[in-house]
Amino acid sequence: MLSPSNQSPPPQAVHTTLLVAAVLVFLHPWIAGATGFEKVIDSPHLTSKIGTNRTILVDLSGKEDFKSVQEAINSVPDGNSDWIIIHVRAGVYREKVYIPESKPYIFLRGNGKGRTAIVWGDTSSDNTESATFRVDADNFLAFGISFKNDARIVSAELSPDNQTVAAVVAGDKAAFYHCAFYSAHNTLFDYKGKHYYDNCYIQGTVDFIFGRGQSMFHVSRTSHQPSLAN
Repeated sequence: MLSPSNQSPPPQAVHTTLLVAAVLVFLHPWIAGATGFEKVIDSPHLTSKIGTNRTILVDLSGKEDFKSVQEAINSVPDGNSDWIIIHVRAGVYREKVYIPESKPYIFLRGNGKGRTAIVWGDTSSDNTESATFRVDADNFLAFGISFKNDARIVSAELSPDNQTVAAVVAGDKAAFYHCAFYSAHNTLFDYKGKHYYDNCYIQGTVDFIFGRGQSMFHVSRTSHQPSLAN
């Protein structure tokens, strides 16, 4: 369950800073070690760079370690200090997912943003409470996953009282590669910390990217929805 203790900052404070630095020296050495940003980052490359041999498998069929993403995250020990890959196989996982501050060094790896999706449909006056996915832990990676809040809201209902956030990123040193974020309202709450988004797709209305994070969006695509169907 998402923690209710972290309330959203006031509207005047939520301004995402887009850093135009040439190199993300504040992220992991394996990012800074790439030649500019011309190196193609794919799942095998990330896996080899973090140098771990521990992988937890998630599959809806129940044939692997866990059937839900949250169960896999819960299995990571508090105070973890070594990279752990949570490989989420193709499928639509209807659940809210929360990675607490006590569980750093998680690499959440999907089978592609068109194949692996984490979906829920909450609304709330608090951005963090409505979020389908939230990460408070430092040193987090995601690859090839869609994060979606599929709550249906008509245009006349768009207000601060019914936020429908897809993802909240509140830890430091987080990176998303080839991911997608979908919502009919505010979409990506880039709350705080240093983050990197590479080849991601972000779709929503109003503040579809917002927050106080020091983040770089590299070759990302965004889509603003001017109106919503009933």
